[in-house]
Amino acid sequence: MNINALAASDRNNYGDLLFPILIKKILENSDKDFNFTNYGIIKSDLSDFGALPTLSFNELVKNNVNFTDDTIIIIAGGEVIGGGWLNIYRFINSFWNRIYHNKYLRFLINKSKILEKYSKITKYSSRPFILDGNKFKRRQIMYNAIGAQGAKELLANNKEYIKYFNEIAYLSVRDISSKQIFEAHDISLSLVPD
Repeated sequence: MNINALAASDRNNYGDLLFPILIKKILENSDKDFNFTNYGIIKSDLSDFGALPTLSFNELVKNNVNFTDDTIIIIAGGEVIGGGWLNIYRFINSFWNRIYHNKYLRFLINKSKILEKYSKITKYSSRPFILDGNKFKRRQIMYNAIGAQGAKELLANNKEYIKYFNEIAYLSVRDISSKQIFEAHDISLSLVPD
């Protein structure tokens, strides 16, 4: 079995660093044979903080062609659904951080959805933690203990995302209000506090 974790574990936020570690530890304590790979948005090595190194999101896209039927992608923990590319990039790149803090540029980028459109073509993913492009098999995608406050507006304005979440293999959220957001759109899920 090939297990691929995708998490916000490429920047120093202690809680986000823990999710891939916990997934790997649980797998190690099981009786299953597995290969584990940890991905973030960028390649990183925060092992000085106790984190697992990450390969980049681009490497996940590239490696996806070699994924077999026993491959699983687990998007792990954190408030990952609502964040668009600009919001995520600002944490890991000073150029995008300056753009984010310019309210006019931020408005134009968010209103035009240019990063989402570009990324759906080049990264096969309209948003950093939503693998909605045709390159990924939705039955291999799982979300574990995520926060989803940002999903309220996202799901209200886009039926494609509702379809996406109904087609993935598994979805669990960490809190009742996130659960209610998905249930309002008849999306099956579990409540798993982080």
